[in-house]
Amino acid sequence: MDNRWSRRRFIKTAGTGGLGLLNVSALAAARTTPRSPIAHPPLHPATALFGAFCEPIPPEKGYMGALEAFETEIGRQIAVYRSYRNWGQKIINPPITHLLERTPPPRLYLSVHAFYDSKARNTIPWADIASGMYDTQIDSWAAELLTVTATTSVYMCFHHEPENEEGKCGTPTDFKNAYWHFRNRVEVTHAVPNLTWVVTYMGNTFRGKHGGPARWWPDVPQFGLPVDQLMGVDLYNRNRCHYKQWRWFDWLAAKPWQFAAQVQRPMFIGECGCVEGNACSGTLPYGTAKEQWLVNVPPTPPPNPGTAGALAYLRDVGPSLGYPPLEAFCYSNVLGYRGGSYRIDTSADAIQGMTTLAGDPFFTEPPT
Repeated sequence: MDNRWSRRRFIKTAGTGGLGLLNVSALAAARTTPRSPIAHPPLHPATALFGAFCEPIPPEKGYMGALEAFETEIGRQIAVYRSYRNWGQKIINPPITHLLERTPPPRLYLSVHAFYDSKARNTIPWADIASGMYDTQIDSWAAELLTVTATTSVYMCFHHEPENEEGKCGTPTDFKNAYWHFRNRVEVTHAVPNLTWVVTYMGNTFRGKHGGPARWWPDVPQFGLPVDQLMGVDLYNRNRCHYKQWRWFDWLAAKPWQFAAQVQRPMFIGECGCVEGNACSGTLPYGTAKEQWLVNVPPTPPPNPGTAGALAYLRDVGPSLGYPPLEAFCYSNVLGYRGGSYRIDTSADAIQGMTTLAGDPFFTEPPT
């Protein structure tokens, strides 16, 4: 990564105070003034929400410092913030508290996982969750969600990418039973409002791995709850950093969107990222390939050519094919495998590509 972009971004952020950063008096007022719930608009078929998760690297300080630097670089605030929790971790932490103090606050995309560490080495059987053995923890999360959803809406996911824990946490049937039990406990028993449920898969599941997405889709309702969850997917172009080919955005997104059409639910991109074209000895141009992946038509067709970058495919191509709406696009501004990086400050072109994507009216939230 060219560190010039990080330094420039840090200076820029320090000079402006960071988008959304409250001054001391405003922060004190926010903590003492009662607030009404934020009424986010419903899903709108002609637009989608733009979100992100940002991992800090120096000189960024903490998750909020990383997010504010990202927002300053692209010239807008996010509408969705992604945040994951291992089993037993609190939902409300300093970054979430900070975000809830924004006016308006972003929606949150929260996922809780049936394991105690980030490497999924200490797992919890989904069958035990479904049987009620872990209701105390679910009740604790429900109490926090009641606080959060009084201020902002939440996209709620139970164990994103569950296929990765098949055999560790149980079977697809066990996962589906745990999903319905968790959802019923939160949504019905504790009456947590302002929740939109998401079931999120790995991208390779749509290409035949793990038995395919239908094997994991909670399509048989329990507890009288509707099958109204969003169809979520994580999409990454890792190229040679993960011993793969360069994959244009439309190649990654087409089959997930087709499955969303099959189950007649909107699509939700919970994670997304792209490395530079020359990362890990890649052969595509530095800067321009990543920018085009984010925005539109590839400059040089690869051996398995795509037809559109993220913005063009999501805004123009998908709707023209009759696919269901896109609810949200959440980018992962993080480091990747083997020295690859999904961060937008890897090149000036990548910054420009993300600025173009995030600033397009397609990602402008409809007025409340």
